[in-house]
Amino acid sequence: MQDFFVEEGLAIAKVSGDSVDEHWKATLATNDPRQVRVDFESIQRRLDEYGGDLYVLFTQDSPPRPLDKGLAAAEEAMRRATAAVSEEVSGRSVEPSPYGPVVWIDYINSEDSLGTWLSVFAASLEAAGWSGRVGAHPQAWFPEWLQHRHGDSTRIPTAFLAYRLDVPNPSASTERAMNPETTAARWWDAVEWVRFDGAQAYLSTGLSQVLVERSGSDEILAVAADFAGEAGLAFLRKEPFRFAQVEMSWGGQAVYQLDDEGLGWEALVEEITQPLIRHPDALDLAIVRPRPAWVRSWRDIRLPPLPPDVNENQVVANRHLWDRFVPDVHGIQLLTEAHLARAGNLDAWDVQRLTPGRYLVQAKDLGPWFAAKEIDPDMLTAARQDFHDVLLTYEVIEAHPRP
Repeated sequence: MQDFFVEEGLAIAKVSGDSVDEHWKATLATNDPRQVRVDFESIQRRLDEYGGDLYVLFTQDSPPRPLDKGLAAAEEAMRRATAAVSEEVSGRSVEPSPYGPVVWIDYINSEDSLGTWLSVFAASLEAAGWSGRVGAHPQAWFPEWLQHRHGDSTRIPTAFLAYRLDVPNPSASTERAMNPETTAARWWDAVEWVRFDGAQAYLSTGLSQVLVERSGSDEILAVAADFAGEAGLAFLRKEPFRFAQVEMSWGGQAVYQLDDEGLGWEALVEEITQPLIRHPDALDLAIVRPRPAWVRSWRDIRLPPLPPDVNENQVVANRHLWDRFVPDVHGIQLLTEAHLARAGNLDAWDVQRLTPGRYLVQAKDLGPWFAAKEIDPDMLTAARQDFHDVLLTYEVIEAHPRP
């Protein structure tokens, strides 16, 4: 990087031209540079190693202030920094981590502009009263051997859960469908299910992922609850092999996955069904089906195939219908009274009442749904006939528009 001068070990980019307004030029000139320290060396190493997109982490000095306030400050600082360099460098998003706000930086057209961006970002945080360090974010991806083990053809038991919402039909994208208390409760359940001994814990928030050293620690829950949903937690152990993960998204949507070399398909299916029956009254709909590893949301449901005229995007966009209709029939489903009121002949199904208004519905023979490499088309056609009036079709969507 060029055009830096060093004062007491801190590199500060020179800023010139009209891209930065007079207030922020003055801030760069007069603020104590030691309040927010930019670790250009770690950032340069990250760029040399990976290139392209860059993730930088703002770690607060102790004692840290609440994460939500740090995220808001980082969001404003990102906006200021991006405006300072016009189209040369762009801050794309701010995401939480156990260690502080993470900023995704894109469109890095020059290192000089990146240096300016980082300096304005730091100065903005200082002006808002923050202190700490800005450096490369320590991303932690799954090991390569796991990707080889879980190839595209591998199918593992996957549970898709739709939690009942505190705000049934949010009026804006920023309105939380579940309040923080509900989100925290869901995450407590998820962590209890997903964690196991002798494993590494990976926490993902948005596009970033980090290792969390103290598995099951308060940091995991604090970040997940504060972010109100869009995060994931995976536990991985190589020997004996076990992989379990949960991903939660906006709108009360969760996805659980499990693989364990010591368990047969029956035991895996039984274990992946546990999240459905722990708190059935909190769910509008839940299904279990085999899916490739790395499923992150309901958009990855990819049924083989979906009923006519319905695709994955239409399924997700009509969340308000899930407590009455299903995107397709599955070997294991948690359904409501409203679902079953529309169902046809259920002689091939075991129906177990779990709590008032919630039923666990399973095929009497689960082998064709989970043990076979592919679902038999004739069996699927017959099952769809049993649930013909419960299926989410284009006609249903047209008749019940989103409020």
